[in-house]
Amino acid sequence: FFFFFFFFFCSKLQGKGSTSAFCESILRHAGCKKTGLFTSPHLVNINERIRLDGKSISDEKFCEYFWQVWNRLEETCTPEQGMPAYFRFITLMGYYVFIKEEVDVAVVEVGLGGRIDSTNVVNRPVVCGIASLGFDHTDLLGDTLAKIAREKAGIFKKGVPAFTVGQEEEAMESLRDCASERGVEFLKQSGSVGDYCLPEGSDQVRLGIPGDHQAANAGLAVSLCQTFQERVDLKLSPVVSQGALTLDCLKGLELCRWPGRGQIEKDNPGDGGAENITFYLDGAHTPESMLCCSKWYQGATKLALEASSPSSGERWLMFNCMRDRDPNVLFEPLQTNHGGDGATGGAHTMGFDRSFFVPFVSSTTSLKGDNQSDHKWENGLRGIWDKMLGRAAGGKG
Repeated sequence: FFFFFFFFFCSKLQGKGSTSAFCESILRHAGCKKTGLFTSPHLVNINERIRLDGKSISDEKFCEYFWQVWNRLEETCTPEQGMPAYFRFITLMGYYVFIKEEVDVAVVEVGLGGRIDSTNVVNRPVVCGIASLGFDHTDLLGDTLAKIAREKAGIFKKGVPAFTVGQEEEAMESLRDCASERGVEFLKQSGSVGDYCLPEGSDQVRLGIPGDHQAANAGLAVSLCQTFQERVDLKLSPVVSQGALTLDCLKGLELCRWPGRGQIEKDNPGDGGAENITFYLDGAHTPESMLCCSKWYQGATKLALEASSPSSGERWLMFNCMRDRDPNVLFEPLQTNHGGDGATGGAHTMGFDRSFFVPFVSSTTSLKGDNQSDHKWENGLRGIWDKMLGRAAGGKG
């Protein structure tokens, strides 16, 4: 059977996970019999990290393969070389699942960095891709775009083609240098998915992952899939034909789903939920991705208002970030009007009437006391938010 790997990576902004998801969906709708997708982190269930044909592996398969890998490693580990750490183990397990399940293509999202990432053990992937680079994990990857790009370019392989979205010149120059040093077949910049022509009968490209910034990720995915098809004969329908996206490619882009990125969910009263509540969910956690998230939110809520009569309902912000983040720079995009609907009577241009700073865990070990000491971080976020809004702590919100 064929066993091929895609590598996608970027700093954890708005790129590598979405691009990987687009690629898997495009190839599956082009006729690929069995696809594998490895991503991180997971949102709800660890099974999400290992997907077959677009679906998380079942609990039964996860347990079966987990113990096969665990027991084999336990037999070979020594006091000097113990069991692999969490991410290394899950990566190894993902590769093992793809081999045992005989996938035709495995799309692999790099975890952190690239050069020394656990996923970067395949000597000859079919093609490599780099999504948008930015400042994240600077303590590990470097404090300049050039240093970060060099770490990311560690996935480049001799004789293997590579693509990247447009980058800052500092990062692009570093990528070019690394590509030359490693002897890649070529390094090309992909364009926007909107640069392609459309087939007869189609009027626009519809992306299953919302947000204007996803056009670049989708364009990168198309370039990667097209290159894959040129090098691997799996008898798939083409992704691009005579400069135009094919209907199967458009279907793959439209039906792609990536929870936690521009996700809109309406509460269902039938499941015990409340009426007329819409959740706008996004996992943005860097200044760049927060800006994209804010633009998406304002655009989505503006469309929602245009599609229905004006509502007197409130807009609530629920927010959390890890302690290694700077909330000041993350909050700034949330307090700026990006051309969407901001004049809704809310506390500021994003229109939030109330704000809640919640912990990232959904359970507690004790019901005794008020547990306020456990929420110093969240209370600190509230203080920074209120200060940036020019309000006294304890005011409305």
